[in-house]
Amino acid sequence: SAAPSIEKLAQLGARLKRAQANVVSAEQRWNSLVKRARWFADLAEGEGPPPPTSGSATRRSRVQTSEPLVVDQSNTVKGRAKYCWTKYFRSTTYRVMGMATAGLSVMVLWSEATLAIPFNLSPFALFLGAADKGETRGIWYQIVAMAPLLYMSACMFSSLFKLSIFGPYCLRGRKQSPGVALVFNAQYLVRLQFPLIYNYLLMLKYDTSSTTCAFSKVMSHMETVPFFGTSFNIYAPLLILAFCGFTLINGYARLLGMLGFEHEDMVYLSDQDTLDSKENEGITLIRRHGERQASRSETEDLKLRNEEEGKGLSPLGRSTSRESSSSFRNGIV
Repeated sequence: SAAPSIEKLAQLGARLKRAQANVVSAEQRWNSLVKRARWFADLAEGEGPPPPTSGSATRRSRVQTSEPLVVDQSNTVKGRAKYCWTKYFRSTTYRVMGMATAGLSVMVLWSEATLAIPFNLSPFALFLGAADKGETRGIWYQIVAMAPLLYMSACMFSSLFKLSIFGPYCLRGRKQSPGVALVFNAQYLVRLQFPLIYNYLLMLKYDTSSTTCAFSKVMSHMETVPFFGTSFNIYAPLLILAFCGFTLINGYARLLGMLGFEHEDMVYLSDQDTLDSKENEGITLIRRHGERQASRSETEDLKLRNEEEGKGLSPLGRSTSRESSSSFRNGIV
């Protein structure tokens, strides 16, 4: 067969680099998931040692990995704060935040739906009018003006974490995104903030003719662009209602289920038997990971012991060296 060309080798090299990036990303996500599973399992079952592994994993069986993670982190101030937050305050805080963000979402959708109406029916505009003190606009006016914009920005920017079309440049979890992906998505954030602010001003029906800021000077000439600068800005936000309704009824998960694809969102819509089997499968995978990790630690301890015996270390020196190696491994796992 003929030797591959330079272009073919370059393509193979690019595919190899993408595959390596995908492997590293998958390994990072798996390690993060295992760490969270260990944390919640130890938190739910207490700080005692894990029970022995049974032949078949039950639905409520403990996820046995390595040593309890809660015990390891409860001796530090950060670990105690995380323990108290997770056990006592996390659920209540998330419920309150859920109700607050649900109210903000309803007001944003209502404001977007009433853009084409000549009357100002936006609740945010009413709040701004109530906080407006004329020429002396205080801190409350700025807070009322910034709160909806910050919420809309958080909703828009957080959606970048769910986009996988960027390939190696997509964002991952905490400390899992490379520097190139951060710079790439930062460019998109800069590009998205200007149309978001313009849409926010349209939603408030705010009169920018009397202002002298550079943003109003640039965006005041949008009507010169045919279609996209006139009626498109008014009626395009109505598509948000369709997307929200599609998300509310879990349309994406149902569509994948109809096409025969397995997706994590579709699991929650399945029957109880499917939920139990998936949960048991996850428990088995995490327990298997813990067993491999424990076996690897024993192998490393045995290798270290053989090396120390070959160097002629004393028993006290061997014990101290093993404890230091074990503490180092527990710190990086």
